[in-house]
Amino acid sequence: MSFLNPFFFYLLPLSSLPIIIHLLHRMRRKRIFFSSLFFLRETKRERFAWLKIREFLLLFFRTAFLFFLLLSLTKPQCEKSPLRIKAEKSVIIILDDTYSMMNQGIFSAAKERAEELLSNLHPNSEVILSLLSGRFTSSFLPPESVRKIIDTLTCSYLTPLRSGAGIGEKIATAQYPLEVYFFTDFQRNCLKFLTELTKLLPRNTNLFLFDLGGKPVKNFGITAVSWQERLALPGEANRIAARVKNYSEEEGVVNLILSEKRIKDSSFVNLKAREEKEIVFATEFRDPGDYSGKVEITGDSFLPDNSRFFHLQKLAKIPILLIYQQEKDISFLRKALSTSLSPFAVTTLPLSGIRGVNLSGYSVLVLVDPINLTYEDKERILRYLRKENGSIFLILFSPPKAPLWEEYFTCEGNKKEEGFLRIEMVDTLHPILSIFKEEIRKPKIFSYSLINPKRLRPLLSLTGGIPFLLEGEERILVLTTIFHPDFTDFVYKGIFIPFLYRSLFYLAGFEQKREYFCGETIKVFLRDPVVSVKTPFGIFSGEGKIKEGRIEYDFSQTSLPGIYEIGGEVFAVNLDPEEGDLSRLEGKDWENLPVKVKREDGFRPLNQRRVDLTPILFYIAFISLFFEFLLLI
Repeated sequence: MSFLNPFFFYLLPLSSLPIIIHLLHRMRRKRIFFSSLFFLRETKRERFAWLKIREFLLLFFRTAFLFFLLLSLTKPQCEKSPLRIKAEKSVIIILDDTYSMMNQGIFSAAKERAEELLSNLHPNSEVILSLLSGRFTSSFLPPESVRKIIDTLTCSYLTPLRSGAGIGEKIATAQYPLEVYFFTDFQRNCLKFLTELTKLLPRNTNLFLFDLGGKPVKNFGITAVSWQERLALPGEANRIAARVKNYSEEEGVVNLILSEKRIKDSSFVNLKAREEKEIVFATEFRDPGDYSGKVEITGDSFLPDNSRFFHLQKLAKIPILLIYQQEKDISFLRKALSTSLSPFAVTTLPLSGIRGVNLSGYSVLVLVDPINLTYEDKERILRYLRKENGSIFLILFSPPKAPLWEEYFTCEGNKKEEGFLRIEMVDTLHPILSIFKEEIRKPKIFSYSLINPKRLRPLLSLTGGIPFLLEGEERILVLTTIFHPDFTDFVYKGIFIPFLYRSLFYLAGFEQKREYFCGETIKVFLRDPVVSVKTPFGIFSGEGKIKEGRIEYDFSQTSLPGIYEIGGEVFAVNLDPEEGDLSRLEGKDWENLPVKVKREDGFRPLNQRRVDLTPILFYIAFISLFFEFLLLI
């Protein structure tokens, strides 16, 4: 038992006032003189007995009214468990194991509360244990088995789940009334999961939220690291930029430290509450190559998200082989790719010269309307594509004389419009097209090839859904017109060179995703089936699988942040920066959830939950007053 306002205990003696007044009244007796007993009415002895009882009851209820009224002002709290202990039930325990729970030892407290809950359950109860990171969800198990699993758990760096799909599949197998217990730091980032989870629960389910959130801390996080310039071109000086966000509600200053294999740099930054800034380090990078390292923060209170790893590429000249049927068809392409600042080393050959060239020395093979391509040439190109990790940009207009590309598409001829068509559909999520807005729809298309895709998907479509730019499962792009004013005014538009460069960068692998969050799967295309893998937790080998004629390797053991090297390809694996925002949920955030939600203090033992007795004492006080009025009537 505890009291929120113990000061009012000093007023409790006032409840004895009715007793004191009663005693004082009895001490003050009056003598009454009668002239004759003849005028006194005879009264039965039982009547005197009831009057004494009535007097005692009035005294009791008056005293009780004052006592319970004054006691209620102290706001007494009774310690009581919210669990209906020892009843058989089906229980789902959701344990928040994301890295925000590393703050102030919260995860250890969550494990203690979960184990205490298990010890209070009936031995025949069944329990599902699910981790918010998604790395583990059990089937229904006995409480003791779940307790042993919890003993072994540690926090993870994985991104929290956004749905409860893994739990929803198992709810239907529950044998007893269902209850859900969620042990979390009440971070706002888990609201999406809560919303999706409650859609899967029966409407009569009780959802207990155990609040283990610690005190507010000063926390800054690095949300991105990149080149300051969007594209690091050869011969230019480039600098590394980091985006830093203040997740706190107060202003603060932190120091950013850039660590790369060859250099170190630092910069101080002052951020207002909830502010985000881009900080550019002074060190310049001029030499082409790969740059890997990390940016660290010093000066805040929450350490897990103080580092962000990066792998950035500064371009050398990318070798491009440009093959043409008619030289006039490549005039604009050659000019665009051969400027002094071009990142490409371009070799141009007529189609007849392809047989004497080693294709493996080129990152991208650009084929412009190759109508006289032979079967032997096609087999060499496909071997380059599939065995030598090459890439192809196929620019078409005229139908090939032989059905060489039938596994990718069939060509029905070409069409010249009386007017023109514009681009209608744009896949804005694709890396090539993600930066373009309405300007990609402005070029006019006068003539184009008509193809039916098989193993290609459209990235751009003309009016009426006519395919214009398509991508294959392998590293191949197909464009259905030629970059020449006779076919399109694309070459006169400001987006021509950005579109062309981004397409070639993408095919050459420079637009390949190089950064992942912990828990995501890294996909790598290999030349050899056996691959060496270097990770923050060790070095080992793996084996790729052949899919669609190419060797693919999927690496999913990205549980720790750091630099990963897979088959010579380098990747940075980082924490999800959103998890570093320790902003907390509020009552309004869950009031519209479709199940009954009860919030509990996660730091108090389950058998010491507070129940406010103030309303009960008010009821007792006014019941006493009610009975006093009845006796006075």
